[in-house]
Amino acid sequence: MENKSYDEYLIQRAKLKENSALESAMYIVQRGTFQKFDLANTHQFITGTDGLIDLDYMGAAEYEFGAVPYSMRHIMDKFEDYSLNASNIKSFHGLPLYIFCRKDLYESIVKEIQFFIDYNDPHSIAYYQLHEFISLPKHVYPYYAEPSHAKFYSSRDDFWWDLKNDFMFFFGDTNRRKAFMNAINCDYNEWWIGMHTVEERSKLLEVAQHRF
Repeated sequence: MENKSYDEYLIQRAKLKENSALESAMYIVQRGTFQKFDLANTHQFITGTDGLIDLDYMGAAEYEFGAVPYSMRHIMDKFEDYSLNASNIKSFHGLPLYIFCRKDLYESIVKEIQFFIDYNDPHSIAYYQLHEFISLPKHVYPYYAEPSHAKFYSSRDDFWWDLKNDFMFFFGDTNRRKAFMNAINCDYNEWWIGMHTVEERSKLLEVAQHRF
């Protein structure tokens, strides 16, 4: 997607928005990195001490003041409506992009992420900007793996979490997929359901409405 104009980007953005089920475009996206995992361990949470994902410090207020736990509460509340799917988006290593989201939003999310990738082509101007940088396009375009670019463009983040639209995504193999499902199920069963009564969950959700 070389030499695309900003006007064309705006036209395509408007078309995408018109047919999208998402509340908004991606903007507040949290970076993270997978940590070592043991598939036999079904008691590892997504985040926190010894969690599966090490979340980056984003350096902006939008990611603070409960943004991460508030999004998690919304995910937990609709957990039975969520699924993890391997999309047709692949890294330059051939690994699928897994997306954990509400089933009714999956198609819109795939299109949104692909649109972000298309308008972050290294040979063109990156018109689709998020609040903070994520390295997702660097996992897709072989340009970034070329010896002359690899060191300069190296990034450690390999997990992303849209904190407003409440979905998570990452490239990975079958083991990473299994580790993620172990962890997110642990969050639901051992934390959300196991540690809170129905009344407590309702109060947590009420507080989580006050975001962004």
